Amino acid sequence: MSPSVSESTRSAYSVPATQPRHTAVSDAGDRPIAPPAWFVVTNVWLLALIVLTAAVPTWIVGRSALGTIGSAAIALVVGFYAIHFWLSRITNAATLLLYGAMHPRLCSASQVVRSGLRLLAVLPDTHDNTEGAFLQQEPSCEEFPQLTEQLGRIRKALEARSTAGLNSKTITICATMPGDGASTVVFQCAAALAKAGERVLIVDANFRRPRLSSAHRLDGAPGLADVLAGVSELRDVVAVLPNGVRLLPAGTPHQRIFERLYTLHDHLPAIESGVDHVLFDVPPIVVAGDAAAVAGATHVSILVIRPRTSYVGVVMRAVRDLSSGRGECLGVVLNGAGSGL
Repeated sequence: MSPSVSESTRSAYSVPATQPRHTAVSDAGDRPIAPPAWFVVTNVWLLALIVLTAAVPTWIVGRSALGTIGSAAIALVVGFYAIHFWLSRITNAATLLLYGAMHPRLCSASQVVRSGLRLLAVLPDTHDNTEGAFLQQEPSCEEFPQLTEQLGRIRKALEARSTAGLNSKTITICATMPGDGASTVVFQCAAALAKAGERVLIVDANFRRPRLSSAHRLDGAPGLADVLAGVSELRDVVAVLPNGVRLLPAGTPHQRIFERLYTLHDHLPAIESGVDHVLFDVPPIVVAGDAAAVAGATHVSILVIRPRTSYVGVVMRAVRDLSSGRGECLGVVLNGAGSGL
């Protein structure tokens, strides 16, 4: 059972648990992980070194002119040091493997589903970690055809909620860890909704690192922080992007007081007015409590994770935190599953 969707509403709008298998999503994490060949060879080599390191001093002692007791003492000290040295290396390697077994990571889409999480979409790796191009414009359908398809799955999940009579007008999209790509997902989802004829507003609620505001040269301009502080009117600080999406920047730096995000629910009626969807970009949930504060005021939230970097326990806790407020966690977006998706 998914911890993000209640049983009473799941049948109305849930995406089938069996997701189509994508060629770019590796299922390597689904099989029992056997010790790699290099690990076996390394351990055999270390064992041989232990034997040789202990045997060589013994051979030297037998041919030395030292007394029997003195030679034996030297051999004992040298051999003990050698055994301790190599055994410590083996112990460290075993500890790392044990830690990995006790703290599994989500490596594939099927692992996400088997963990009880609702998988909304599997997005390809757009190699956008440094350039930030996809924070400003949507990619062409010819270059990333299945990116458009996967974003459409998120849109259909929102439409299904509306059909079931559940409100999903305000949406918090956040990452588990820094670098998971939540800001890019926010912009691409907004662009996909706008293409479908929806009126969309992006709210940059990331006071710590307002990437969307910076990408559109609005960093430092009046925005959400100024509205929460009561020094600016909402209609005066909303910008319209070339693709028709509206953007409410983070605001002037001296007004970005994190505690004011807890008063966001008082301003939501004005923010929701005149649009079909409001998408909030927030900091990673494990970095600060800003994400939980915003998610507690919105109708639904979406968690963005990256394969092979997200621990199962951390993701499950993030889903619980996002579902503890007013709304619920709609599901998980697996971002960066492979360039060939």
